Amino acid sequence: MQLREIDYILAIAQYRSVTRAAEHLGISQPTLSKYLAGFEKRLGVRLFSKSGRFLTLTYAGESYVQMATQIKTLTGDFNERLRHIASMQEGRLAIGIGPIRARDCLPILLPVFREEYPYYRIDILESSTEQQIQKLLDGEIQVALFPAFTALMDRYPDLCFETIAVEQFKLCTTRDSLLAAQGVWKKGFVYPWVDLRRLGNELFLVSPPDTATGQGAFCLFDRAGISPETMQFSNIEIASELAAIGFGLCIRTDYFSPNYRAVQNAVNLSVGEEPLYIRFLAAWRRTGRPSQAVLRFVQIARQTLGRGIKR
Repeated sequence: MQLREIDYILAIAQYRSVTRAAEHLGISQPTLSKYLAGFEKRLGVRLFSKSGRFLTLTYAGESYVQMATQIKTLTGDFNERLRHIASMQEGRLAIGIGPIRARDCLPILLPVFREEYPYYRIDILESSTEQQIQKLLDGEIQVALFPAFTALMDRYPDLCFETIAVEQFKLCTTRDSLLAAQGVWKKGFVYPWVDLRRLGNELFLVSPPDTATGQGAFCLFDRAGISPETMQFSNIEIASELAAIGFGLCIRTDYFSPNYRAVQNAVNLSVGEEPLYIRFLAAWRRTGRPSQAVLRFVQIARQTLGRGIKR
């Protein structure tokens, strides 16, 4: 069943006249009459019967018109969807991100992206940095957001990286501690600075050493020449809450999100002989050309999460 024959038959059914249908279609009446006769002969059934001056649909004709109308509607929807896809208005964006970052960042990023790409399907994978990178390389996600302490470009030449934000490491403690009153301001640091070398006997609450935040914490310890007792948390927010009530000292980064929930009764201090940073990165596959949706999502992340970063 071709679209042209559908248009011909539907026009005859609408106007109940070959002459008027031909005028509507912009073809001659003999041409349309010949086409109808040949079409009914091929089908082996009459679609129209003569009723006075007008044509009337037979039972077969009614069935044809019903199905042809559905086909024409589906074809229109299909073509419209292809136009959306071709113009990047429709598609799929699979995003990888860590659970804590997802809580603070996605409520900011996704509404902006959805407003510009309302017909896109968005899939979220909450996982570790290593899992996100593997999913990127396997093509299961298209873009990932994660912190990195060491350079990744040499390790993953098949990926493109863009810095969304730069985050300085800090120490969190309770507002009631003596340490909170000992900080001094030093150039380049965000918060009052304390000497980490004097804190070797304290309990430190840190992220695991296979994470970017954990790697930075242990780097700070190495540079200070201390080997303190540590307690590791996969959720650094729990460590921050404990430090705020006086249970240990927490090493984390000063990342920014408009949705970030500040820990109550906590004081932030700077540590290290010089400021130490991690980078919050966006990554996508280098193979092929990234879609406009991927590039726009990265741009939205940079514009919203890159603001207010304390360097």
